[in-house]
Amino acid sequence: MRLKDVLVACCILVALLLNNSNGDSWAPPMTRLGHSDSGQISVLIIPATSDCPCRLMVYRENNPDIQAIRDALWGTKAGWEKYLNPEIEKWQQSSERKLLWQAELDKCVAPNYIDVSEDGKYIVKLDNWYSIGHGDNVVAFYNEEGLIKKYSLEEVVPLDSERVKRLIRNSQTKIQIAFDEENEFFFKEAKDYSSLSNINPYEGLFDHTTSSRHWRKNGVEVMLPLNGKVFFGVWLSWLCDWVIWDMANGNIIQATPELLQALNCQARKQVRKNMEWDEVGAACHFLTYFRVAEDRQFIQDLLQYNKFVVSFGEDYIHSYSEERRYADMALSIWDGERQRFIDTNSYKCRYLGGFEGAVVSDSLPQSNLIFYLYLVPADISENQWTQQSTLHKMIFDTTDDRFKDCSEIPLKMSDITPGRYYIKCILDRNSLKNPNQYRLYSRDYFGQKGDLTNSELTIVDIVPGEQCEDVRIVCNTPIE
Repeated sequence: MRLKDVLVACCILVALLLNNSNGDSWAPPMTRLGHSDSGQISVLIIPATSDCPCRLMVYRENNPDIQAIRDALWGTKAGWEKYLNPEIEKWQQSSERKLLWQAELDKCVAPNYIDVSEDGKYIVKLDNWYSIGHGDNVVAFYNEEGLIKKYSLEEVVPLDSERVKRLIRNSQTKIQIAFDEENEFFFKEAKDYSSLSNINPYEGLFDHTTSSRHWRKNGVEVMLPLNGKVFFGVWLSWLCDWVIWDMANGNIIQATPELLQALNCQARKQVRKNMEWDEVGAACHFLTYFRVAEDRQFIQDLLQYNKFVVSFGEDYIHSYSEERRYADMALSIWDGERQRFIDTNSYKCRYLGGFEGAVVSDSLPQSNLIFYLYLVPADISENQWTQQSTLHKMIFDTTDDRFKDCSEIPLKMSDITPGRYYIKCILDRNSLKNPNQYRLYSRDYFGQKGDLTNSELTIVDIVPGEQCEDVRIVCNTPIE
């Protein structure tokens, strides 16, 4: 069961809205529903309250319907309003399912990840709400009798293991920092480590934030039945190796060649299938490490990934795709142009390009405007552009205080497929008066009478590895 994405979704949404990479903004934990891969087993997670511990309930579905479970999971509205108490009770009391067992989760407000075996006998819980990688229950196993076994991060990946010590020797804990031409960090060895006793030794190995140690970022989690047993494995991207447990007793085990091959095969299928939330980064890390020849085309196709994010920097608005950057970086490693993955924020694409410039309009400054920018392939005629779907678009509004005195809005679009484009801009002057304005940012909008557009098309040539500069889009022509 892939419940991780569901539980993390609220957190990702808030993080994107606040655009803070080092701090932490977590949505309140919500009741969540997940299912096994076949849909035969469902798990309901109810977060802890001030007077009640976090609980999980495992059900067997009489008529497995994964889509129905997902519909119940997400609800029919924009967010997570579905799980009010009446809906929970109605779902639990339905004759469509039977309660198999339930348990209280140890020292947990809400889990970050849950997986369940297909027979419904075993549950693994990874990490906790607002404290990923911390505590003595970073990994915990449960059955109908309760807690089987739990682990801290230090027990999962011991610091005295040779593979971790080798990584630490080359990581952030070695004092001197230097920069190369791509602003990558390099750390030189220190002769005396005594002064480093208070430094978190994991700090240089994977991402850390105020609340969390993101030890599973870009990793792969696999539940695997094999030879009458059920195993759970986590492939860690920073370690390039598996940590594997026997679900029946919760013990960490050494993989046999047969088990290792089965885990690798299952993980490869899984990362090629799961392309939501942070799964693209995991796919790029895993597939690039093992380099099965046919996977290169799969990664190359991710350069066309259709998910872009708009963030607000101090001086400009930025549209980018972290998933495309992962794919670009993976191909650079695959082709021998670089040795390792780095933070996508500091990575300069090799196969993708972009531009920067500004939108100019006589309607600025004004606080109730929405701008829609579309990059249209140059071989599409202007009178047909609304009939073509485009992966490259940017939508933003002027409600932010930083725009209150601006006569133009600086912007940057990155991670664009190379080629020649023209830019169409629509300035929507009326929609922000709509009380359901949150719906506007996921639509294609081509303007109506009273809106403005750019009469003179702006042409941009996107070149791999380069960023075009001084692109100006003048949006003053009324739409009749």
